[in-house]
Parts: sequence; C-alpha cells; structure tokens
Amino acid sequence: MREIKRSALVAQPPARMFALINDIERYPQFVPWVTKARIESRTAEEIVATLSVKRGALHTEFTTRNVLEPDTRIGWVGPLMGARTFASARLMEVWAHGQDIYDLLRRQRVHHDRIRAIAELGVRTFSFTFTNRGLKPPGSKPHVRLVAPSGSTWEWNPPDDANHIAGSAIEFCHVVTQGRNILDTRLDVVGEAASQWMSIAQCFAGRPSDPPAPGERSW
Repeated sequence: MREIKRSALVAQPPARMFALINDIERYPQFVPWVTKARIESRTAEEIVATLSVKRGALHTEFTTRNVLEPDTRIGWVGPLMGARTFASARLMEVWAHGQDIYDLLRRQRVHHDRIRAIAELGVRTFSFTFTNRGLKPPGSKPHVRLVAPSGSTWEWNPPDDANHIAGSAIEFCHVVTQGRNILDTRLDVVGEAASQWMSIAQCFAGRPSDPPAPGERSW
C-alpha cells in the first residue's frame, strides 16, 4: 500500500480531531469530494476503508488505512507525552508566545473557545506543577469553573466550596502559561491548595519557572 504523509496545524482539541478523522462513515457528509465510504475492517489498532471520490473529471476509489495511536508517547523537552497531550502542548506554546507579542505591542487580543485545550492542559498539570519543584501535590484537586470566551461554562473536578478556582478562562490560561501573576487577575481563588497552585502554576515542561511579578504584565 502506498504511504502518504501530510501534516497541518489545526486549532482544535486533539481528541476532537482524532474522533473526526476516524469517523470515516460520515466522510461523505463533510468532505465534499468523497461520495461513498465503506469500512473494510476495524480493530483497536487500525481502520481500513475504501473511499469513492469524484472531483471534476476524476472519478475513482482508493483504500486507506488509519493507524490508531492516540496514546503514543512522544519525546520532547521534559517527560514523554501522549499524542493528544503533545498536540495540546504545542498549541499552548503558540498561543502563549503569541500573547507575549500582543503584550509587547500593548494590543488587545480576540480569544475564542479554542483555548479550551490550553485550559484543560492547565488543569491536567496540577500535580506536575508541584512535583516539578520537588513538592508534594496537595491531596485534593481544586474544582475549576471557567467562563469561556463564548460565555459557556467549563468545569473540571468535583465541586468544592472550600477549594476552587472560578472566573475567566482567558485569565486562567494566562496564569497557567505564566503570562500573568494571579494577583493581576480577577479569578476567584479559594482554599490553600488552590491558592498555592495558582501562585506557581506551570503547564509547560522544563525547569521550574516563576510567574511575572505583580503588575509586570498587567496593562
């Protein structure tokens, strides 16, 4: 079988893209030039399917094999990462360094719900923030309740009135990427574990890094 490799940077959560690419039966509904899609075989490791395509004078069909590796560990700076986490981390880096430029130029930035992948990465790296500094993570993870740019609500971990973080998803992403000091945000931080986390939150790999001083990136 001929092998074709393509890559693209897509501003969508990795899990969503993984599901979309493997939803082959529905290709005719959202891929304009695919007229039919037939699954030849499906296992936990791969999907083999035949696609009928029609584009201009071209009318043919071909067989494709999708190798399923959602949890493949990928080497990078710091610990090995699963494919989904790896993609989220690269998206986070592009967003965070892009914010550095906006801050330098003192320009307002328009944000979209695509930052959910960054917020989720921030939540998932709760324990890493502490272990990366040689600290023991608090036993209870704070409840995180954020308002997305669209106005919808995102939540992680069980509700806890005594241990939670609530507020803007944009500000939360600024804090976990260390673009803002927690004191320069309007996030509602309640509880010792939540307060300690937000004071040193770090969702990126590498040596422990401190957030900017209060007021340094606030404008």
